[in-house]
Amino acid sequence: TPSQVFGSNSSGPGNFSGHQWATVKTFVPYNANESDPKKHCTWKDPVTVSRTMNNELLARDGMVSVVQIGNSDTLVATLESVDLEKIPAGVDVVSPYRGAVRIVRSEDRGKTWNFAQGREVLYSPERRSNKRRYNGSVECSYYPVNAKFNAFQPWLTKLRDESLLVVFATDEDEECPGETSTDNFSLTAKFMRSFDGGITWSPLSLSNPMDKKFAWKRKPVSASPKNIWVPGVMQRRNGTVIINYIDRNKEAFGLTEIDVGPFIKISQ
Repeated sequence: TPSQVFGSNSSGPGNFSGHQWATVKTFVPYNANESDPKKHCTWKDPVTVSRTMNNELLARDGMVSVVQIGNSDTLVATLESVDLEKIPAGVDVVSPYRGAVRIVRSEDRGKTWNFAQGREVLYSPERRSNKRRYNGSVECSYYPVNAKFNAFQPWLTKLRDESLLVVFATDEDEECPGETSTDNFSLTAKFMRSFDGGITWSPLSLSNPMDKKFAWKRKPVSASPKNIWVPGVMQRRNGTVIINYIDRNKEAFGLTEIDVGPFIKISQ
């Protein structure tokens, strides 16, 4: 059975320094068509999982996690990305990048991916104005008013009931956006869930208010500290769901059990 390794390419793909594409490499354990025995076990060339199709838009796609939908050929991947901050083509890109969580799909077990049809934004925090001091200056001096908050470091898993659950880190509950890769960054873990193979997720906005939909509300992981990093998710044999994370305040790993309910029926 072939195995796949997902990662990212930061070596300037497309000759655009500072960009990053999500990729996958497939290991074929036995290839009977190869006459050379040394080539019976081979790694195939990397396949692009996600990138922007417009070289004028910043691509920082990585931290990929993947699940298979049932026993089908469909794979769903979530990844850390940016919310399409426009930059001049070919110009070196410097941080901070405003993070968003995206989702892409493959219908042929990872041979091709649908990023060319658009990389759906699974979650991106809303913009909001920073607080202003009495003299009119912005309290969050390191970012302009209406700066973008972050959602990143997603991890996707498939639960026993075949629903999908993704957990990610965000600073959206803070008064001001954090400074990435610094101590001035306060994050909480939140999760979302899908019951239809990743087509719809919570929180859910209805295009037709007469539609009846089922969704799970996006919820914070209440027991997580305010400086979590790289959250992950797993399900125990007894069905309980565990979030694991790095606590940057204590420089330690943490675990917390979460309640993925209750089931919310949304109707008019």
